Amino acid sequence: GDLGLKEMTVTQPTPTQLSPRLADTSIRLEHALTKDVLNRKLSERPSLRDLVDAGVMKPTSLSVSPCLAGPAEKLELSLRHDRLGRKLGRRPSRELVTEAHILRTASHLDPSLAPAADALQQQRKRDAASDRLRSCGISTAIMV
Repeated sequence: GDLGLKEMTVTQPTPTQLSPRLADTSIRLEHALTKDVLNRKLSERPSLRDLVDAGVMKPTSLSVSPCLAGPAEKLELSLRHDRLGRKLGRRPSRELVTEAHILRTASHLDPSLAPAADALQQQRKRDAASDRLRSCGISTAIMV
């Protein structure tokens, strides 16, 4: 807010204490000084590209007017939401992918337990096969 004028603050007489001509010159000089300080600060500020690269501004800021940036962002989010909804709507059901042997875990298990559940299922099948063979009188000592 101060535009760098605090550095140059000097106690000066108020314009009412000066002659009208000096007061007018003083006001013009203050305006010129303010304008120069403002121009210097504006020339030193980073470009929009630098702000986007630094992550301060969004990339849409480069192609969209600032007054349209908010609505454009909401529209983009809405489009993404709709696209995701359509893709999820076309996704096959859990039962279908389980029947196709794509998904091997039961729906009540956490996916991180899938490998252990699969190994347990395989072991149960081997045990059941061994029990059937033994009941027929066939030795399962060689089977692994």
